[in-house]
Amino acid sequence: MRLRTIIGVDFGQASVTAASWVARWLLPDSPLALAYGVRLREEDPPGLLPAAEREALLQRAREEGRNALGPLLLECDPSRTEALVGTGAPADALLSLVDDWGAELIVVGPHSQSELLTGFFGSTASRLLLLSRVPVLVVREADAGAPQRILVAIDGREGTDAVLETALEIAAKHDCSVRAFYTVDEELGAEEAPSPTEPRPEAEHVLEEALSRVDAPRDGLEIVIGSGSAGEAICRAAADGINLIVMGTRGPVPGTSVLESAARFVVSHAPCPVLVIPSLAA
Repeated sequence: MRLRTIIGVDFGQASVTAASWVARWLLPDSPLALAYGVRLREEDPPGLLPAAEREALLQRAREEGRNALGPLLLECDPSRTEALVGTGAPADALLSLVDDWGAELIVVGPHSQSELLTGFFGSTASRLLLLSRVPVLVVREADAGAPQRILVAIDGREGTDAVLETALEIAAKHDCSVRAFYTVDEELGAEEAPSPTEPRPEAEHVLEEALSRVDAPRDGLEIVIGSGSAGEAICRAAADGINLIVMGTRGPVPGTSVLESAARFVVSHAPCPVLVIPSLAA
């Protein structure tokens, strides 16, 4: 499993930990790019700086960013890792670099230093979940070593196959177990949710259908049934020794910036890294 992977870095401990864990354990042979976003402070009044002076300031900031990434670049294996510097807010800079570099995965920590100061948890990660066309991995509280136990959220909707296939590919690479998690909550459950008293037959059916489409064996897959709020149920299930959650997201509700799925809740509260496969990528 080789993925061109961009890792967002702001030099806070969360992003450094994310970069190190992905480079060493999750994707030890994938091409990586450490990405840093720079932007100038807002001008008052706007447009006061001449264009040439503004570009010179940005260029100097880019060079400083590349120099700052140097030590982490060495730690992440410079033979397969490069430094990228984008312009703009963190999420927007990352999304632009994804297109320019041809990335297949974005990795971020759960929050940036500025988000810690403002108390607004995970604004960069939340924006990426809303807008990214490639999967987003939010690394929080990663155990030392490669993942050994994966929880994959299945629901039977369009996109379930991609989520399941991704989880199985990671499991095959690291020889780890997979728990297929199914909840009867409408947010994550099938369009016509099964009766809470008999959810297992429906969960078995959803899993078997998905496995047949991705041409994967059932061997070694365990089904776990949850109930209640989908996000809370996934986090409770993950507390039982899970090292990585793989799930999908339905994207924003039309006309709003609210995620229709439980992804935002899980990213904010899970006890382990969370890999989110957006509906556009599924």
